[in-house]
Amino acid sequence: AVGLLFKISAVPFHMWAPDAYEGAPTTVTAYLSVASKAASIMFLLRIFLGPLLSARAVWEPMLAVVAVATMTVGNLAAINQNNLKRLLAYSTTENVGLILIGVGAAGLFGANGQRGLASVALAAALLHVVNHAAFKGLLFLGAGSVLFATGIRDLDRLGGLVRRMP
Repeated sequence: AVGLLFKISAVPFHMWAPDAYEGAPTTVTAYLSVASKAASIMFLLRIFLGPLLSARAVWEPMLAVVAVATMTVGNLAAINQNNLKRLLAYSTTENVGLILIGVGAAGLFGANGQRGLASVALAAALLHVVNHAAFKGLLFLGAGSVLFATGIRDLDRLGGLVRRMP
């Protein structure tokens, strides 16, 4: 589970993602943000919701704390970014926090016998995995197009794109 939290760049293992996304080619960043995160989250679902769904809630409160910390750190770090790819990387970290909240809530509700609420929380988490895969992949590919056309990653210098990329 710790290795998967590292892979999805959850707090406190989130610091590798912005550097990796910034230095990698656009197609690799789209893959890192979409496919590898989705697969890792699905494996986390198997760990936390498989055999533990009927057991007492042990790991889910800790997962909820990690989720809130991941969302908070991702949002606060994204606010201060001027680099396009780093901004998207921190946004990915924030979205992972949202997904983990749904996973943790599903586990807590399931452990307390509230199957209906557990199903809703799990459905919300899975819907956000699909949503994140669609929009973040497109955002990274769009950022790659802007980088290719302009050669600029600094958001403060990217004005006038309508003239550079009609």
